[in-house]
Amino acid sequence: MSWLPRSLFGRNALLIVLLIVLSQLGSALLLEHLVVRPRLAQLADSIARSISAIHQGIAALPPAQQQAFVQRFNEQARQHAGPAPAPAPALAQPVLTAFQRHFVDAVSRRLAGQAVEVSWRPEEGGSLALRMQLPGGEQTVLLPGVLPERDFAGTWLLMSLAIVVLAVAGALWFQWRLNRPLARVVGAAHSLAGGRPPPPLPQDGPTEVATLSHSFNQLVASLDRAERER
Repeated sequence: MSWLPRSLFGRNALLIVLLIVLSQLGSALLLEHLVVRPRLAQLADSIARSISAIHQGIAALPPAQQQAFVQRFNEQARQHAGPAPAPAPALAQPVLTAFQRHFVDAVSRRLAGQAVEVSWRPEEGGSLALRMQLPGGEQTVLLPGVLPERDFAGTWLLMSLAIVVLAVAGALWFQWRLNRPLARVVGAAHSLAGGRPPPPLPQDGPTEVATLSHSFNQLVASLDRAERER
């Protein structure tokens, strides 16, 4: 293949980089299917059951008492909610992470057919706003502290990039250490072919490279003996 590097160092380096990148992609897929999706489904199921119980509890109250109950409920929710973010420009849209969007959609799907509409209200400290159709009229109930504020995907991505950089740097350094003795052997062979006896090669590094250097030194010594005898 014409796009492959011609040197052994380049081909090994390319192979190492590809293997590391593929392993990280495989880890990301496993994380998505074994951790993120089950976590999202479990959290959405729990919140949907809580919302359904709240809806049924309010609907069981006399219509005249529903408004007062919702007001007291929302006041306590605002007290427990986190600080509201700074007001955004009028044209700006609330920004949710991908995990938060999937979470709100998952809760909405589980509440389909229960006359409850789920939305996000950033001005209430990031609470979920539940628009409920009740016998006493439509009511909006705030549910704070259920929308995930932080998505670990960004942290995982940074850690993965750091691991890839360190792994690639370590692999390239190891490959360079392996390639350096081979380069010395090639240089010594060129000197020998030009009629200049090379100095003995260091017999260090991996066993195979050390054996190659040892054999080359023996070859040079044998040629030197043969030359002296001749």
